[in-house]
Amino acid sequence: SVLLRDVHGQNVTDNDEGGYLAITTQRYIEDVKEKLVVAAMGASYITDLVGNVSLPSVGNVQATFLAEGAAATTKVADVANVVLTPRGIRANMVTTRDLMKQTSLDVERILMDRLSDAEAACIDKEALQAISTAASSAGSSLTWANAVAMETAINSANANRGSMGYVLSASAWGTAKTTLKAANVSGYILDGNQINGYKADYSNLLASGVIGVFGNFQDLYIGRWGGIDLLVDPFTLGDTGEIKIQLFSYADAKVAFAKSFSKLASGSGSGSGAGA
Repeated sequence: SVLLRDVHGQNVTDNDEGGYLAITTQRYIEDVKEKLVVAAMGASYITDLVGNVSLPSVGNVQATFLAEGAAATTKVADVANVVLTPRGIRANMVTTRDLMKQTSLDVERILMDRLSDAEAACIDKEALQAISTAASSAGSSLTWANAVAMETAINSANANRGSMGYVLSASAWGTAKTTLKAANVSGYILDGNQINGYKADYSNLLASGVIGVFGNFQDLYIGRWGGIDLLVDPFTLGDTGEIKIQLFSYADAKVAFAKSFSKLASGSGSGSGAGA
């Protein structure tokens, strides 16, 4: 048997014999944040806006060869318009005065940072939702053939331009790393951070059932009306000694041309890419 030595003097185990004197060092560590992708993929940002913003465009017309003396047919170009409208984003958190007084951490700043992170994720999610809504469907599962079909849909509309790339769900990203382009052929769908030579990334903010999207992210427009307003409100919950920290901002996300995007969607499951 092992004999344990009795402690006869001051020690750290018993609070009243020394434990109360021990120093606890606290180091704040960041938890995980939502992965943001649309800016890195090349989305077009328009900032410091005032009022609604109209983004009109004029479509192509076709010319034809005619015999001498033949009359040309009058061509009419389609005029499209996308409008960015200021849409309010709200979020708030509450802390007690007791917590703020009894910690060495800047609790107020930590909560403000968390609200700012939430606002950024909200915009990314809305932007990816706008793409999913506008995009044409190229299949319901992630295969090499369907990945190429996504490109073909864009090429067929002459929309392969700008900042082209793929955004997959997290589970589809894993699938792409482990799925060969074809049976008994070397080479996986995802090659590093590229698919078929185009840049690729993943997000957990894709819409429900969407496995991945592909297209020209420059045709995704994100408008911002001013910056983020953070309001520290000690009055509303003053009776209980609580302080409310509120976030206010205005933004919008719209796809300029639906033909610039295609998608793979299972039609069911979660944004994590069920069915990928």
